[in-house]
Order: sequence, then structure tokens, then C-alpha cells
Amino acid sequence: MAAISLAHITPDFVPDTEADFLACLESWEWRIYSGQLYKIMVKAEGDDGEGFTMPFIPNVNQRRFIEDLHYRNVILKARQLGFCLDPSTRVLTANLEWVRIDSLKEGDQLVACDEHVPGGRGAARSMRTATVQRTVTMQAERFKITLDDGREVICTANHPWLTTKASVGTKWRSISGDGNNVVGRIKVGTKIRSIAKPWDEPTYEDGWFGGMIDGEGSIAKSCSSGCEINVSQRNGAVWDRMVAYAQRRGYSARIENDTERKTKLGKTPVPKLCFTRMNELFQLVGQTRPSRMIGRAFWEGKGLPGKRNANNDAWATVVAIEPMGIGDVVDLQTSTRTYIAEGLVSHNTTLIAILWLDHALFNSDQRCGIIAHSLDDAEVIFRDKVKFAYNNLPEHVQATMPLKRETAKELLFAHNNSGIRVATSMRSGTIHRLHVSEMGKIAAKFPEKAVEIVTGSLPAVPTSGIAVIESTAEGQEGEFFEIANRAERIMQAGKIPNITQFKFHFFPWWMEPGYTLDDAEGITVTPEDHDYFDTIQREQRCTIHQGQRLWYVAKRENDFSGDQEKMWREMPSTPTECWMQSTEGKFYTKQLAAARMQGRITRIPHVTSVAVNTFWDIGAGDGSGIWAMQHIGPQERFLRYFEGWSEGYAHYVKMLRDTGWIFGVHFLPHDAMQQRQLADRVGSPLDFLTELAPDWRFQIVPRVETIQHGISMTREAFSRAYFDEEGCAPGLNHLELYGKKWNARLGTWSHEPEKLAGHSEAADSLRQWAQGYDPRLINIQRRPRRRARGGMAS
Repeated sequence: MAAISLAHITPDFVPDTEADFLACLESWEWRIYSGQLYKIMVKAEGDDGEGFTMPFIPNVNQRRFIEDLHYRNVILKARQLGFCLDPSTRVLTANLEWVRIDSLKEGDQLVACDEHVPGGRGAARSMRTATVQRTVTMQAERFKITLDDGREVICTANHPWLTTKASVGTKWRSISGDGNNVVGRIKVGTKIRSIAKPWDEPTYEDGWFGGMIDGEGSIAKSCSSGCEINVSQRNGAVWDRMVAYAQRRGYSARIENDTERKTKLGKTPVPKLCFTRMNELFQLVGQTRPSRMIGRAFWEGKGLPGKRNANNDAWATVVAIEPMGIGDVVDLQTSTRTYIAEGLVSHNTTLIAILWLDHALFNSDQRCGIIAHSLDDAEVIFRDKVKFAYNNLPEHVQATMPLKRETAKELLFAHNNSGIRVATSMRSGTIHRLHVSEMGKIAAKFPEKAVEIVTGSLPAVPTSGIAVIESTAEGQEGEFFEIANRAERIMQAGKIPNITQFKFHFFPWWMEPGYTLDDAEGITVTPEDHDYFDTIQREQRCTIHQGQRLWYVAKRENDFSGDQEKMWREMPSTPTECWMQSTEGKFYTKQLAAARMQGRITRIPHVTSVAVNTFWDIGAGDGSGIWAMQHIGPQERFLRYFEGWSEGYAHYVKMLRDTGWIFGVHFLPHDAMQQRQLADRVGSPLDFLTELAPDWRFQIVPRVETIQHGISMTREAFSRAYFDEEGCAPGLNHLELYGKKWNARLGTWSHEPEKLAGHSEAADSLRQWAQGYDPRLINIQRRPRRRARGGMAS
């Protein structure tokens, strides 16, 4: 029988014969999109284990990238977090009922546990009761986790689960390795903490036993780690039925006989069934539904169950992880940030590697390269992405594409003389496909390597070849920032990059069709929020409809406790937000975040009738910074930031005079009164400036006791400040990056600011405003007396 024709091959076609399979290889779309040719390994970063294998099928953003691929490409990646479960997933309520997660509503009570281990020697997580704060339904990529006891759960790649591996302690892990408090990836063999297995609907016999508990049972919470339920009954048919019930349900109940004592039943001993295992107590009460026990949070403050049981039912082992495609998922927020789902405690490099391997396999005399920021990372990418995909090709395909040479860094194919290799830099020969992974990290940690890539590796790609540079943002400096910035400006100008220019790729949250909400109950989009979304629409030429706005606000309030800065980093709306760095070690990031959110960084016109005050940081022949501000009504408006290095005072005087502004007071730091050598004379900065600008009014800002105190004053004053987004852009960038000095010996941030990074001039000059500007005192302060000195040389 003849093989199928190329015209009939679509990405969803499943070949029945080997001949049909080989015919499908002629279709590039089938090879990449079908999930039937290439397999990938998913495992934790730095994990030398085998991980788990899954078919490679590009997700939505990867498909967009492939469709938009240019000769030169730069991808700015974002960490888009989503910690969600399939709507059918069952969650254990405080009434000990298993209900679908999509049926929950705000205020419902759930069984939960501590998110973190409390402090103190020997401390451990305890069981808790949680309150549902919000549920959000959206669409996302899903995976099915299958456990060794037959349970299955469908979740997103970033949903955290409480897990353990071998002798390693209990930690939160997810399939992707990302997420809140996550330390690594879940793979086949990972053990997930189990609280109780979901039970069946109650039967008549369950109801009967529940009546026995109501009539003859008691609950004892005698120890800190657990509790027990006892049911007493005299020997006889009823007692026998009770024992048979416990055995049939598989409970580990023990039988105790009371010693002979006088009771309402006389002196006859009365045996009792004792249920002590916490996971069994959940099922016992939840399935028999005794009225006296329902609603009593007997688990509150008790240890997590099962850890001492001989059958080790505290843990369920992952036996399979499978992709499920895009579908509805529910994001649940609780007061403890945990809950019990199905009885379990829950909380792009690959694409390009596959594309390059495919290009090398199906095109002759081609050289493909992947650059990583370290040799170890390069070898891991090669081993776990490139070589793994080749080794897992169907045998009859691999047999037609044998290897001519194989090393730890290169595969060269015998059938077409094409190859793919990895390195930390590539300069020799032609590279038809080049991928630079995590260029931001390379530029931040190894700037000389980044320069070598730009000057050596990228020129090795012919104009007909393809280069892809991708990374998360690692600060607003370095080669990656410059390349991405230039590409973004081309995009913003509405131009099509030519064959040698980079095309900018960025995938914000609002491009995801599933990130929307129909139910607005309890969610308020404030006027400030609407202003923010309207600004995004103008800047990005997009539409953000009401449902998307509701989703964004819900995500910010639920997942990030209202922290707008975290939303900018994890769910960025614009590339600019992607570049925003962590507040760790930075002095003014939170203040700048508030200014942006409140619209205080915007276009600010100069008012010609109002005097401009300036605030200086003066360097002795090195860096100097000057902020220019107008005080209009309650607003202190910063119009521009001026800076320079190795320039004399005359340079700055001329720079300010060239603006044509009317000036009020020029505020100088306290050391402007100190004598210093300049050219052929000794004098203070105040002396030199007064001689250069005798018509200007200068004022010395008093010294504060410590620079930390001055920084605190600046933080407090920040809410009064408005900044022109264009004129102040360099200064705002410096403030964003102004941070603490790293103490390498202690491995922590010191309290002292880093003075050598080139950002302190902007921060110190703004500090003069916070420390010295008081409009009530300006008009009564006397001009500082100029010291008697000789004339300055021009």
C-alpha cells in the first residue's frame, strides 16, 4: 500500500504504519506540532536523575514565537506563575466532605495544614482549618499526576505539593520547579504528602455506625499529636456488627476491655473500639456522619497523620506525569495558603533545542549552536534536551539518521554532515542556527563573555541564518539589556526589523485568552487600576477588557497579597515591568513602584512663571548629579535629572543656564563647604560655584547623622514627588538600581550603600531634597557667605 501523500498530513494525523510515519517526516509542521516525533525530559534544575519523559508539543506562546520567527530574535521572558487545579479536583471541607474545587465559595471552611514549619527544635507542621478567600477559574496548560495508589490529580505545572525525596526533608515542589516556596521539580518517584484518601458516598451501614458513635461514642484529644474516637458496647450481636464494620472498612481499630467496674450497666466489663489514626478519623467521621462529631475540628493543632504507620500511608508516590493540554483550572486562595486536594497537601530553552535538532536532522551541511552561561549548564542542556530528544527518536527514524561523531558537547550526523553543539562561546566557522540561553545572566555575571558573544558569536551567523537570544531580565544594564532595548524601540516605532536587526518577542499576561474573569463578586477595580490598564492599552496598542482587569486585580490581591511590584515581575504587562528588579538589597524600589502605580511618573510640563530649585551631589572631578524641581501647589515636580563625570563646575552651570529656566535655590550637600584642590588653587565647591554664578542663590543642606537616616527621610518624602518620565528617566533608573553593598564574607547585604556602581550620585542628590528642602524656610534663609579667595582661572 502506498504511503500517505504530503497534502493529507496535518499536525493531528496519527500514522498507522511505518511507511506512513516516514512519510510524515516530510512535513515540518507535523514533526514539530504533532507530539509524535520528539520527546523531552522534565526534571529539577541541577537534578542528575532521570526525570520523566513526555511528548514535545509547543504551548500557546511557543507557537506564537515559531509563527513570528525572524532572522535575529531576542526574547524577554517573564515568570508567569499559576498554581491551579482541575475544576473536578475534590477538596476536603471542615465538614469532612469531599467537594469539587469549582463549587467552593468565599467563606467556606477547609481542612488544611501549616504552610511553613514553625520555629523551634523538633517543630513540625500541624493540621489547621482554613477559610476560602477567593476562587478564580481560568485556562492554562495542565498535567495529570498519577500516584501508586491509583489516585490522579490534574494541575498546572507550577502548582506546589508538599513532597519528600529519599532522605531530603519535606519541601514544596511543583512539576515545573517554579512557584511559591518551591525548591524543585516533581518527577516520577517523588513522594507527595497524603492526609486522607477520598472515600465513597455513605452506605446504610455507614449511617448505622454513625448512629452508634452518636449514642455510644466519645472523642478524646489527650495528646498534642493526635486524638482518638472510642465506641463502647456490651458483648453481643451489636458489638460483633461493630467489629465487622471496622474490619470491612480496613480501619486499624484496637479493642480494649474495661476492667470490672460499677456502671449503669452493672459490673459487666464493656469493650470498646478505639480509632486513633488521624487519616482514619477523617474517613470515619466523614463517611459515617455522626451528628455529635461533625463540625468539631478535632484535627486543629495536631500533627500531620500517617507518619508512624507501618504501611507508610503518609506518602503517595508519583508513577506518571502526562500533559493534558489547555483547559479550565481553578486557582484557590485560602487563609493558610494550603488545603487538602484529593487527600494530598498542595500548594523555552527546550523549544529552541528541538527546533535546532530538527534543522540539523533534516537539512544538509548545517551547524547549529547553543551557548549557555557556564560549561556545566551547556553540557546539561545538551545532555537533557538535545541528546535526550535524539536518543528517544523512534528506532526506525534514528536508524536513517546515524551519528558520525558524538561527544559530551556535540552530535554530528553521518547522513547529511550536519551537527549541533553547545559551548559558552562560539567564534570559529559558520553557525546557521545560534541560540544564546540566559543572556541576561551571562551579561550580569560574566560581562566579558557577553561582549565576546556580541562581537564574535553573533557575527558568525550568516544573514540567511537564525539567531535567538533569550533570557529573563537581570537588571537594566549589560549587553542583553541593550540588545533587547534596541529591538523594542524598533517594534514601538512600528518598523519591521531588517535582516540584520533583532526582532523583539515578549508575551505578556494579557495575551493569554484564559486570563479573564466573568464573576466580579468581591473584586474591585479601582480608578487607579483603570488608569494603569488604560496606560498599558495606549503603550502596547492592545485592548484589556473588563474581564481581564478583574482577573489581574484578583491575581494581585490573592496570590501576591496586593503587592503590585510582584505582579510587575511575575505577570508583567509591559517589557519595562519585566526589567524591574527585586526589592532585595535595593533602597527605593517600593517607593518607585508606588509612584508608578499612582501616576506620579508621567509627562510634566515646565511652568515658566515658577522658579526651579536644584539639588546637587558634587564630585571632586568624578561623578555629579543634579535634580531640578518646581513646587506647584501640593506637588513637588521633578523636571529633569542632569549628570556627568569628570566635568568641572563650569560645565554644570552652563548646562543649567542653557535650559533658560528661572532658578530659585540651588541646594548643595554639606561637604560643599569643604576645601579641596582644583587645578592651581584651593577652594570649596561653594566658592567656585558662587564665582561662576554670582546671581544664583545657594544653600547648604545640613548634614545628617548617618546616611541611613538620610535614606529614611527620602523614603518618607517620596510620596510628595512627581517625576517627568522622559527628563528624569536616567535618574529614575539610577534610583531603581541604587542598592546596598554585598558582604561576601557573611553572604548578606550590609547597611551601607554601594558607591561604586554609578548610581549613588542620583540617590545622593535626591537625598538633598529630602534633607534640606522646606518651602517655609527658603525665603528667610540667608545666602551662605562666600569665603574671601582670589579669582578663578577661566
